Amino acid sequence: MFYPVSDRIGTLLRNADSDNFPPTPRRKVLGRDLAVELRQALDRVQRTLSRMTTMQRLSLSPIPAPIVSCVPVSASPPMTDADLSPGRPSTGRPIPVRRFGVRSLLLPWLLGLTLLFGASAGPGQATTAAPVPVTLFAFNRADEASWDVVNDGVMGGRSAGFVVVQDGTLRFTGTLVTQGGGFTSVRARRPVDLTGEVGIELRVRGSGRQFELEVDDGLRRYERSVSRRAQFSTTAEWTLVRVPFSALRSTIFGQAVSATPIDLAQIRGVGLYMADGQDGPFRIEVDYIRSYAAGEAAHDPAAAASREP
Repeated sequence: MFYPVSDRIGTLLRNADSDNFPPTPRRKVLGRDLAVELRQALDRVQRTLSRMTTMQRLSLSPIPAPIVSCVPVSASPPMTDADLSPGRPSTGRPIPVRRFGVRSLLLPWLLGLTLLFGASAGPGQATTAAPVPVTLFAFNRADEASWDVVNDGVMGGRSAGFVVVQDGTLRFTGTLVTQGGGFTSVRARRPVDLTGEVGIELRVRGSGRQFELEVDDGLRRYERSVSRRAQFSTTAEWTLVRVPFSALRSTIFGQAVSATPIDLAQIRGVGLYMADGQDGPFRIEVDYIRSYAAGEAAHDPAAAASREP
C-alpha cells in the first residue's frame, strides 16, 4: 500500500531540478541547490538498489501485476521510465525485480519528507518578528500631540494643574486641593498598537509625590469611560519607572470596576494624574514615554542627557 506514494515521491525528486517541474511556491522556497542534492541522493539510492537481488517482486506500478520473473536485476536490460507508465503494452520481456529492505523503503520516504518540510529550517524560513519598543512621546518634535489639562473643577473642586513642553521635557506642575474632586491631570492622544509589549517605561523626576499613569484603550462601561491606571513614585533625581500593563487598575471616577484586560491593539492615548490625597504643590518632569517588551533591558538613561532646572 506504500509503494505508489513512494514511487510518486521518487518521481518528484527526479524532476525537482527539471525545467518542466511546476514552479510551485514550495520549490521556490527550497531552491535549486536543495533539488540537486535530493536528486543526487535519490540516484545513490537507485544505484544501491540496482546491485541488489531479490527473492520476491514488489511492483512499482499502481496496478498490481503477477510475478513474471524472479531473476537478478542485471539479467534484464535497464528499465526506462516508459516501462513504468500505466497502461503501456507489454514488451514481452521479464519485468525486472528489485529487492527492498526496510532501510531501502524508508529512504524515498525520508527524501520526500525533506522535500515537503525541509523548507521550514531553511534560510527563507518565515519568523515572527520580536516586538519593537514604541516611543510614544520624546518631547522633542513639533508634530507630537499636545497635552491637555483636566482639573477637578468639572466636579466642583479647586485643584489647578499646568503643563508645558520645553527643552525636550514635559513639566506638569500645580496645586492639589483634596476638598472637592481632589485631582488634576494631563492627557494626550496617541493612537498606537502595542500588541506584544508588556508595559510602559518613563524617565521622570519630581517632588517626591506619587503620580498615576493612565493608559486609555477606549473601554466604556455603564456609558462611562474606564480608566486604566497605576501609581508610581518620583524622586528629585532622574529615575526609570516601568509600569506593567498587568498592574493597571480599572476604575470609573476612582471606583474599582470589573473589566476586560486592556486591549493593546487599541491604545488611544496616555495621561498623568496627581491624586495622592495630599494638599499642596506638586511637580513632575518627564523625559520620555515608551513601551517595552518582555525581557528587554531598561532604556539607557545616558541616551537622554540629564537636564537641570
